[in-house]
Amino acid sequence: MLRPCKHMNLNLCTLRISAMLLKHLQLKRIVSYPDLFKVLPEEAEEGSKEIVFRSSINLLFLLGKIGYLAKSDSFEFIEDLKEQSV
Repeated sequence: MLRPCKHMNLNLCTLRISAMLLKHLQLKRIVSYPDLFKVLPEEAEEGSKEIVFRSSINLLFLLGKIGYLAKSDSFEFIEDLKEQSV
């Protein structure tokens, strides 16, 4: 999913969706799973929405940008301490 090909819709690729989700999380700080799923663009097909959403969430989690709150089924934005000290 991260490697481009000539048939890929760049508006629906994992990196683009991850950036959209991260921007929304930076504004709200804590967002529930269904509310974050609604951030996806309408042009995405129903079958591909879930796949792109999950891969984007996985990427952000692996990069340490978001955390998951199991009690509230929500995601939270994690501030980078290095950015604050500069």
